[in-house]
Amino acid sequence: MTDVETKRGRVRRLLIDPLASGYGGMGFRFPKGTDEKKQRSYLDWMADWLGYLGDEELKRLRACLSAHGDGAKRCFWPPRATVVFFAQAARPRPIETWPECASWFASIEGPKAREEGTLVATMRFIERNIRPPYTPKDRRDVAQEAANLARRDVEARERVARGRAYPDDAQFVAWYQQLTERAEALIGDGRQAGAA
Repeated sequence: MTDVETKRGRVRRLLIDPLASGYGGMGFRFPKGTDEKKQRSYLDWMADWLGYLGDEELKRLRACLSAHGDGAKRCFWPPRATVVFFAQAARPRPIETWPECASWFASIEGPKAREEGTLVATMRFIERNIRPPYTPKDRRDVAQEAANLARRDVEARERVARGRAYPDDAQFVAWYQQLTERAEALIGDGRQAGAA
């Protein structure tokens, strides 16, 4: 029987352990006097929170964090905000794992975005920015991306149907369909919220 590595174990192996053992000469540690429970809690949070990243993304994150330690000697574990910032740069966290952001779709806003044709673009905006599109500029950007995605989807589907597809057309159509299904699943009871 083979051992199966957990997401938490993979994050520890590729990110936490190398940073703690001196990757890049850092040897991250906690400030003297930090409660062991707080230390364990921070590292557990990191292992759980970063589990969505792939191996190569974790290695890139390790390189970024190694240069952003906290304290005068930059040898302490960085604040959570720093970890989140660089993790988002490596790959935005899927919205399904952010209940605070995903709940926006279950409100009246989800069905509204579907009706406006901006559902996928809105989901992508929230994943990238960790907030809904509140400002007029945000909404313009979302509308523009939605129009571009919809146009490309229609064009790619037409080329595939005619047998004249570009090499990435089928891949784009599948990717866009998957995003659409993810966004629709987030709406959940939003239809009821909109009716209330």
